[in-house]
Amino acid sequence: MLGPENGIIKAALEGWKDEVGKNLEDVFDADSKSSAIAKIDEVVRTGVEKQLGDLRKMLHDPTDGPLGRMYGAITKAVKDQGETLGKEIAELAEALKIQAAKAEVEKATSRKGFAYEDLLHAAVTNVVAANGDVAEKVAKTKGLAGTEKGDEIVTVNTDDTLGTVVAYVIEAKDNGSYSVRTALKECETAMKNRGTKVGIIAFANAGQIAIDGDFHVFGDKAIIVYDREDPDPRVLKIACAWGRAEARRKMAGTGPTIDLSRIESLVADARRALGRGKTIKSCLTVGKKQMDSAGAELTALLDEVDTVLDDVCNELNKSGEKDAA
Repeated sequence: MLGPENGIIKAALEGWKDEVGKNLEDVFDADSKSSAIAKIDEVVRTGVEKQLGDLRKMLHDPTDGPLGRMYGAITKAVKDQGETLGKEIAELAEALKIQAAKAEVEKATSRKGFAYEDLLHAAVTNVVAANGDVAEKVAKTKGLAGTEKGDEIVTVNTDDTLGTVVAYVIEAKDNGSYSVRTALKECETAMKNRGTKVGIIAFANAGQIAIDGDFHVFGDKAIIVYDREDPDPRVLKIACAWGRAEARRKMAGTGPTIDLSRIESLVADARRALGRGKTIKSCLTVGKKQMDSAGAELTALLDEVDTVLDDVCNELNKSGEKDAA
Protein backbone atom coordinates (compact mmCIF):
# COMPACT_ATOMS: atom_id res chain seq x y z
CA MET A 1 0.00 0.00 0.00
CA LEU A 2 2.81 2.31 0.81
CA GLY A 3 5.35 0.85 -1.56
CA PRO A 4 7.32 3.29 -3.60
CA GLU A 5 6.50 1.60 -6.86
CA ASN A 6 2.96 0.29 -6.69
CA GLY A 7 1.53 1.67 -3.49
CA ILE A 8 -2.04 2.99 -3.32
CA ILE A 9 -0.97 6.50 -2.29
CA LYS A 10 1.48 6.71 -5.13
CA ALA A 11 -1.18 5.62 -7.61
CA ALA A 12 -3.67 8.17 -6.25
CA LEU A 13 -1.14 10.96 -6.55
CA GLU A 14 -0.29 9.99 -10.08
CA GLY A 15 -4.01 9.99 -11.03
CA TRP A 16 -4.57 13.40 -9.42
CA LYS A 17 -1.56 14.79 -11.22
CA ASP A 18 -2.82 13.59 -14.59
CA GLU A 19 -6.30 14.99 -13.99
CA VAL A 20 -4.98 18.42 -12.90
CA GLY A 21 -2.67 18.54 -15.90
CA LYS A 22 -5.57 17.72 -18.24
CA ASN A 23 -7.76 20.40 -16.65
CA LEU A 24 -5.01 23.01 -16.96
CA GLU A 25 -4.46 22.11 -20.57
CA ASP A 26 -8.18 22.60 -21.24
CA VAL A 27 -8.23 25.96 -19.44
CA PHE A 28 -5.23 27.41 -21.27
CA ASP A 29 -5.90 25.80 -24.62
CA ALA A 30 -5.59 28.67 -27.16
CA ASP A 31 -7.81 26.83 -29.59
CA SER A 32 -10.66 26.33 -27.11
CA LYS A 33 -13.33 29.09 -26.96
CA SER A 34 -13.95 28.24 -23.29
CA SER A 35 -10.31 28.50 -22.29
CA ALA A 36 -9.00 31.26 -20.07
CA ILE A 37 -6.88 32.60 -22.91
CA ALA A 38 -9.92 32.84 -25.15
CA LYS A 39 -11.90 34.62 -22.44
CA ILE A 40 -9.07 37.04 -21.76
CA ASP A 41 -8.76 37.69 -25.48
CA GLU A 42 -12.50 38.36 -25.70
CA VAL A 43 -12.38 40.83 -22.81
CA VAL A 44 -9.41 42.69 -24.32
CA ARG A 45 -10.94 42.76 -27.78
CA THR A 46 -14.26 44.07 -26.43
CA GLY A 47 -12.47 46.77 -24.43
CA VAL A 48 -10.35 47.86 -27.36
CA GLU A 49 -13.37 48.03 -29.68
CA LYS A 50 -15.24 50.16 -27.13
CA GLN A 51 -12.27 52.50 -26.77
CA LEU A 52 -11.97 52.78 -30.55
CA GLY A 53 -15.69 53.50 -30.84
CA ASP A 54 -15.48 56.22 -28.20
CA LEU A 55 -12.43 57.69 -29.95
CA ARG A 56 -14.18 57.69 -33.32
CA LYS A 57 -17.19 59.40 -31.77
CA MET A 58 -14.97 61.98 -30.15
CA LEU A 59 -13.19 62.70 -33.41
CA HIS A 60 -16.09 62.63 -35.84
CA ASP A 61 -19.27 63.47 -33.94
CA PRO A 62 -19.97 67.14 -34.85
CA THR A 63 -22.38 67.68 -31.97
CA ASP A 64 -21.81 65.43 -28.97
CA GLY A 65 -18.08 64.79 -29.19
CA PRO A 66 -15.72 67.05 -27.19
CA LEU A 67 -13.69 67.87 -30.28
CA GLY A 68 -16.92 68.48 -32.16
CA ARG A 69 -18.05 70.90 -29.47
CA MET A 70 -14.63 72.58 -29.54
CA TYR A 71 -14.80 72.81 -33.32
CA GLY A 72 -18.26 74.35 -33.07
CA ALA A 73 -17.07 76.92 -30.53
CA ILE A 74 -14.06 77.86 -32.65
CA THR A 75 -16.18 78.08 -35.79
CA LYS A 76 -18.68 80.35 -34.06
CA ALA A 77 -15.93 82.59 -32.67
CA VAL A 78 -14.28 82.91 -36.09
CA LYS A 79 -17.63 83.62 -37.72
CA ASP A 80 -18.48 86.30 -35.14
CA GLN A 81 -15.06 87.92 -35.51
CA GLY A 82 -15.37 87.70 -39.28
CA GLU A 83 -18.73 89.45 -39.21
CA THR A 84 -17.33 92.20 -36.97
CA LEU A 85 -14.27 92.61 -39.17
CA GLY A 86 -16.47 92.61 -42.24
CA LYS A 87 -18.56 95.45 -40.80
CA GLU A 88 -15.43 97.44 -39.96
CA ILE A 89 -14.03 96.90 -43.44
CA ALA A 90 -17.35 97.96 -44.97
CA GLU A 91 -17.39 101.11 -42.82
CA LEU A 92 -13.79 101.89 -43.78
CA ALA A 93 -14.58 101.34 -47.44
CA GLU A 94 -17.58 103.64 -47.17
CA ALA A 95 -15.46 106.30 -45.46
CA LEU A 96 -12.84 106.03 -48.21
CA LYS A 97 -15.56 106.34 -50.85
CA ILE A 98 -16.89 109.47 -49.17
CA GLN A 99 -13.39 110.92 -48.94
CA ALA A 100 -12.71 110.12 -52.57
CA ALA A 101 -16.04 111.64 -53.59
CA LYS A 102 -15.26 114.81 -51.67
CA ALA A 103 -11.85 115.03 -53.32
CA GLU A 104 -13.44 114.51 -56.74
CA VAL A 105 -16.05 117.19 -56.08
CA GLU A 106 -13.38 119.58 -54.88
CA LYS A 107 -11.31 118.90 -57.95
CA ALA A 108 -14.26 119.36 -60.29
CA THR A 109 -15.55 122.62 -58.82
CA SER A 110 -14.08 126.09 -58.97
CA ARG A 111 -14.43 126.41 -55.19
CA LYS A 112 -11.92 123.67 -54.53
CA GLY A 113 -9.36 126.38 -53.88
CA PHE A 114 -10.45 126.86 -50.26
CA ALA A 115 -7.59 124.71 -48.97
CA TYR A 116 -5.19 126.45 -51.34
CA GLU A 117 -6.71 129.79 -50.42
CA ASP A 118 -5.95 129.11 -46.76
CA LEU A 119 -2.34 128.35 -47.64
CA LEU A 120 -2.13 131.45 -49.81
CA HIS A 121 -3.77 133.67 -47.19
CA ALA A 122 -1.34 132.61 -44.46
CA ALA A 123 1.65 133.21 -46.73
CA VAL A 124 0.41 136.59 -48.01
CA THR A 125 -0.39 137.76 -44.49
CA ASN A 126 3.15 136.94 -43.41
CA VAL A 127 4.73 138.67 -46.43
CA VAL A 128 2.77 141.95 -46.36
CA ALA A 129 2.99 142.35 -42.58
CA ALA A 130 6.57 143.62 -42.97
CA ASN A 131 5.17 146.84 -44.52
CA GLY A 132 2.20 147.09 -42.21
CA ASP A 133 -0.19 146.06 -44.99
CA VAL A 134 -3.29 144.03 -44.17
CA ALA A 135 -4.37 140.88 -45.99
CA GLU A 136 -8.03 139.90 -45.79
CA LYS A 137 -9.49 136.64 -47.04
CA VAL A 138 -12.80 137.43 -48.77
CA ALA A 139 -13.32 134.20 -50.72
CA LYS A 140 -16.78 133.60 -49.25
CA THR A 141 -17.91 137.21 -49.39
CA LYS A 142 -19.77 138.65 -52.38
CA GLY A 143 -18.30 141.78 -53.92
CA LEU A 144 -19.52 144.73 -55.99
CA ALA A 145 -20.63 142.52 -58.88
CA GLY A 146 -22.48 140.14 -56.57
CA THR A 147 -19.96 137.32 -57.06
CA GLU A 148 -17.21 135.81 -54.94
CA LYS A 149 -14.45 136.51 -57.47
CA GLY A 150 -11.30 137.81 -55.82
CA ASP A 151 -10.16 135.68 -52.89
CA GLU A 152 -7.71 137.99 -51.13
CA ILE A 153 -7.63 141.78 -50.72
CA VAL A 154 -4.39 143.39 -49.56
CA THR A 155 -4.81 146.94 -48.26
CA VAL A 156 -1.65 149.03 -48.28
CA ASN A 157 -0.60 150.64 -44.99
CA THR A 158 -2.38 154.01 -44.88
CA ASP A 159 0.77 155.61 -43.43
CA ASP A 160 2.22 155.18 -46.90
CA THR A 161 -0.83 156.59 -48.68
CA LEU A 162 -1.67 159.61 -46.50
CA GLY A 163 -4.83 157.90 -45.36
CA THR A 164 -6.04 156.97 -48.83
CA VAL A 165 -7.38 153.43 -49.13
CA VAL A 166 -5.25 151.64 -51.70
CA ALA A 167 -5.53 147.92 -52.31
CA TYR A 168 -4.91 145.11 -54.75
CA VAL A 169 -6.71 141.80 -55.16
CA ILE A 170 -5.41 138.24 -55.46
CA GLU A 171 -7.46 135.55 -57.21
CA ALA A 172 -6.50 131.95 -56.32
CA LYS A 173 -6.80 129.09 -58.78
CA ASP A 174 -6.27 125.52 -57.63
CA ASN A 175 -7.77 123.62 -60.56
CA GLY A 176 -8.41 123.91 -64.27
CA SER A 177 -6.16 124.96 -67.13
CA TYR A 178 -5.91 128.53 -68.41
CA SER A 179 -4.40 130.41 -71.28
CA VAL A 180 -2.81 133.77 -70.53
CA ARG A 181 -5.86 135.50 -72.05
CA THR A 182 -8.38 133.66 -69.88
CA ALA A 183 -6.20 134.09 -66.80
CA LEU A 184 -6.03 137.86 -67.30
CA LYS A 185 -9.77 137.94 -67.89
CA GLU A 186 -10.34 136.12 -64.58
CA CYS A 187 -8.05 138.64 -62.88
CA GLU A 188 -9.94 141.57 -64.44
CA THR A 189 -13.24 140.14 -63.20
CA ALA A 190 -11.83 139.85 -59.68
CA MET A 191 -10.54 143.44 -59.80
CA LYS A 192 -13.95 144.80 -60.79
CA ASN A 193 -15.73 142.73 -58.16
CA ARG A 194 -13.42 143.92 -55.38
CA GLY A 195 -13.07 147.51 -56.61
CA THR A 196 -9.28 147.51 -57.07
CA LYS A 197 -7.12 148.84 -59.88
CA VAL A 198 -4.42 146.18 -59.51
CA GLY A 199 -4.81 142.43 -59.51
CA ILE A 200 -2.77 139.24 -59.16
CA ILE A 201 -3.93 135.78 -60.17
CA ALA A 202 -2.15 132.90 -58.40
CA PHE A 203 -2.02 129.32 -59.63
CA ALA A 204 -1.35 126.27 -57.45
CA ASN A 205 0.87 124.56 -60.00
CA ALA A 206 2.66 125.44 -63.23
CA GLY A 207 0.60 122.96 -65.25
CA GLN A 208 -2.50 125.18 -64.91
CA ILE A 209 -1.19 128.15 -66.84
CA ALA A 210 0.32 128.16 -70.33
CA ILE A 211 3.32 130.31 -69.48
CA ASP A 212 6.91 129.75 -68.36
CA GLY A 213 8.16 131.18 -65.09
CA ASP A 214 6.56 131.96 -61.75
CA PHE A 215 5.93 135.70 -62.14
CA HIS A 216 4.81 137.77 -65.12
CA VAL A 217 3.43 141.30 -65.30
CA PHE A 218 0.80 142.44 -67.83
CA GLY A 219 0.12 146.14 -67.19
CA ASP A 220 -1.96 146.35 -64.01
CA LYS A 221 -2.22 142.56 -63.69
CA ALA A 222 0.26 139.84 -62.75
CA ILE A 223 0.26 136.08 -63.11
CA ILE A 224 2.15 134.02 -60.55
CA VAL A 225 2.62 130.34 -59.77
CA TYR A 226 2.70 129.77 -56.02
CA ASP A 227 3.10 126.03 -55.95
CA ARG A 228 0.90 124.22 -53.44
CA GLU A 229 3.33 121.29 -53.03
CA ASP A 230 6.55 123.33 -53.09
CA PRO A 231 5.65 126.91 -52.14
CA ASP A 232 8.36 129.52 -52.65
CA PRO A 233 7.81 132.59 -50.43
CA ARG A 234 10.02 134.63 -52.76
CA VAL A 235 7.36 134.46 -55.44
CA LEU A 236 4.79 136.05 -53.14
CA LYS A 237 7.31 138.55 -51.83
CA ILE A 238 8.04 139.81 -55.36
CA ALA A 239 4.39 139.71 -56.39
CA CYS A 240 3.19 141.62 -53.34
CA ALA A 241 5.99 144.15 -53.70
CA TRP A 242 4.90 144.72 -57.30
CA GLY A 243 1.22 144.88 -56.30
CA ARG A 244 1.98 147.43 -53.60
CA ALA A 245 4.10 149.59 -55.91
CA GLU A 246 1.58 149.40 -58.77
CA ALA A 247 -1.33 150.28 -56.46
CA ARG A 248 0.57 153.30 -55.14
CA ARG A 249 1.50 154.29 -58.67
CA LYS A 250 -2.18 154.30 -59.58
CA MET A 251 -2.77 156.88 -56.83
CA ALA A 252 0.27 159.02 -57.75
CA GLY A 253 -0.33 162.71 -57.07
CA THR A 254 -2.52 162.10 -54.02
CA GLY A 255 0.10 160.47 -51.83
CA PRO A 256 3.73 160.96 -50.82
CA THR A 257 6.43 161.27 -53.43
CA ILE A 258 7.94 157.85 -54.21
CA ASP A 259 10.41 156.71 -56.82
CA LEU A 260 8.09 154.26 -58.59
CA SER A 261 10.41 153.80 -61.52
CA ARG A 262 13.14 152.68 -59.14
CA ILE A 263 10.76 150.29 -57.44
CA GLU A 264 9.60 148.85 -60.76
CA SER A 265 13.23 148.39 -61.81
CA LEU A 266 14.03 146.51 -58.62
CA VAL A 267 10.96 144.34 -59.03
CA ALA A 268 12.04 143.53 -62.58
CA ASP A 269 15.52 142.59 -61.33
CA ALA A 270 13.97 140.38 -58.68
CA ARG A 271 11.71 138.76 -61.28
CA ARG A 272 14.66 137.92 -63.49
CA ALA A 273 16.63 136.57 -60.53
CA LEU A 274 13.64 134.45 -59.55
CA GLY A 275 13.47 133.02 -63.06
CA ARG A 276 17.16 132.16 -62.99
CA GLY A 277 16.70 130.56 -59.58
CA LYS A 278 13.89 128.41 -60.88
CA THR A 279 15.99 127.34 -63.86
CA ILE A 280 18.90 126.39 -61.59
CA LYS A 281 16.57 124.53 -59.24
CA SER A 282 15.09 122.64 -62.16
CA CYS A 283 18.57 121.71 -63.38
CA LEU A 284 19.55 120.55 -59.91
CA THR A 285 16.42 118.43 -59.70
CA VAL A 286 17.18 116.81 -63.03
CA GLY A 287 20.80 116.38 -62.00
CA LYS A 288 19.79 114.69 -58.75
CA LYS A 289 17.51 112.30 -60.59
CA GLN A 290 20.32 111.47 -63.02
CA MET A 291 22.76 111.00 -60.15
CA ASP A 292 20.32 108.69 -58.37
CA SER A 293 19.88 106.75 -61.59
CA ALA A 294 23.64 106.55 -62.08
CA GLY A 295 24.05 105.36 -58.50
CA ALA A 296 21.54 102.58 -59.06
CA GLU A 297 23.30 101.55 -62.27
CA LEU A 298 26.66 101.55 -60.47
CA THR A 299 25.29 99.34 -57.70
CA ALA A 300 23.92 96.90 -60.26
CA LEU A 301 27.26 96.91 -62.11
CA LEU A 302 29.23 96.22 -58.92
CA ASP A 303 26.85 93.37 -58.08
CA GLU A 304 27.49 91.93 -61.53
CA VAL A 305 31.25 92.28 -61.02
CA ASP A 306 30.99 90.47 -57.67
CA THR A 307 29.10 87.64 -59.34
CA VAL A 308 31.70 87.32 -62.10
CA LEU A 309 34.55 87.32 -59.54
CA ASP A 310 32.79 84.61 -57.54
CA ASP A 311 32.49 82.51 -60.72
CA VAL A 312 36.18 83.06 -61.47
CA CYS A 313 37.18 82.01 -57.95
CA ASN A 314 35.02 78.91 -58.19
CA GLU A 315 36.59 77.94 -61.52
CA LEU A 316 40.11 78.49 -60.12
CA ASN A 317 39.28 76.34 -57.11
CA LYS A 318 37.99 73.57 -59.38
CA SER A 319 41.17 73.75 -61.49
CA GLY A 320 43.32 73.57 -58.37
CA GLU A 321 41.45 70.52 -57.14
CA LYS A 322 41.93 68.78 -60.51
CA ASP A 323 45.66 69.59 -60.50
CA ALA A 324 46.03 68.29 -56.96
CA ALA A 325 44.22 65.10 -57.93
